[in-house]
Amino acid sequence: MAKLKLRSEAQMASPLSAKELKEWRAILGWTQGRAADWLGVKKRSYENWESAHRNPQYPLGVRMRMQLAEQRFLLKGKGAKP
Repeated sequence: MAKLKLRSEAQMASPLSAKELKEWRAILGWTQGRAADWLGVKKRSYENWESAHRNPQYPLGVRMRMQLAEQRFLLKGKGAKP
């Protein structure tokens, strides 16, 4: 079972790194398209974030969705597939 990361308030509002996004997606076993759908952005936007060409405009909102995915699909034992 994957280990969840607990984040402080400061960490939640800090900029997201491409590495962090890739690790999060790998933990869930998702494609970039699935991650983009979950976060409510276009696939191309997510690809730009993961390749460090751009950063999310609202990192707190993205981190909240990331944390929700971790809780929903990992903690409850439902697996990473919706």
